[in-house]
Amino acid sequence: QILLFSRKQKMVFRPVSLNQIVEKLEKMLDRLIGENITMRNNLADDLWLINADEGQIEQVITNIAVNARDAMPEGGKLIISTHNVKINKDKAKTIPNMEPGKYVRLDIEDTGKGIDDKIREKIFDPFFTTKGRARGTGMGLSVVHGIIKKHNGLINVYSEPGKGTIFRIYLPIIKEQNLDEKEQEDKENIEQYTGDNQTILLVEDEEPVLSYLESILEKYGYNYHSARSGEEALKIFDEHKPEIDLLISDVIMGGISGTKLADRIQEKDGDMGVILSSGYSNREVEPSDIADKGYQFIQKPYNVHELLRLIYNTIKS
Repeated sequence: QILLFSRKQKMVFRPVSLNQIVEKLEKMLDRLIGENITMRNNLADDLWLINADEGQIEQVITNIAVNARDAMPEGGKLIISTHNVKINKDKAKTIPNMEPGKYVRLDIEDTGKGIDDKIREKIFDPFFTTKGRARGTGMGLSVVHGIIKKHNGLINVYSEPGKGTIFRIYLPIIKEQNLDEKEQEDKENIEQYTGDNQTILLVEDEEPVLSYLESILEKYGYNYHSARSGEEALKIFDEHKPEIDLLISDVIMGGISGTKLADRIQEKDGDMGVILSSGYSNREVEPSDIADKGYQFIQKPYNVHELLRLIYNTIKS
């Protein structure tokens, strides 16, 4: 594997299954990350093929896994998952630098110490490292970014201090096509989920996502009050309680989390409908735990159709 990583020849692209690459690496990664870290794979059935240099993709996964290990010195979990995803124009707006298309998505998630915003903005820069000269060159994630770019892919990082980190990678499939499913989705009558001037309390700390959600609600007949934190949302709720029909909140936020915010609001109004959303897949965000509380959950990134359907049904119920 070391020889493969250090090879200098031109990249060789061929049709490969990302699942097979992950499975081949499993034993090596298990030894590499140590006994105090539990590794789990969640691999999609019938995963689409990508056009990739297998050795380079192995390097991407290994580099990210090593960073995850270093972020969990006292142990934790490393979860590697694959997904088939179709990104339409609306969903692309919720993902930085994304183009519509059909992708295989690779998520590498850890339960480590997380990354603050200032560091997250620099982690793909050459020679940037938080490990000190004795332990890191700062080239690992820069190389990862370069490899993904050469594969015409996209890599994003989702993290907060103390909340762990997700590296989310999108790799285009071999042959882009006009999907029957997408055409069918476009034909569906989305107008049936138009609102009737109901008011939604919208809580989201990512400004681009918040603006996008506001535009959706305006277009499809809903009023809204927007907040960028749980604390701000509680103040708005106390001021406008009689007119608010539904809470939509991100789960992972600084201060009061979306789940705790929903609990506080339910204490004030037990009939209030709640929709929680997140890009995280475990730890603070367990959809089953959210469902046990009677709250609805939608995984980011979501498209307009599924969001509007969930809003409509939650308010009606």
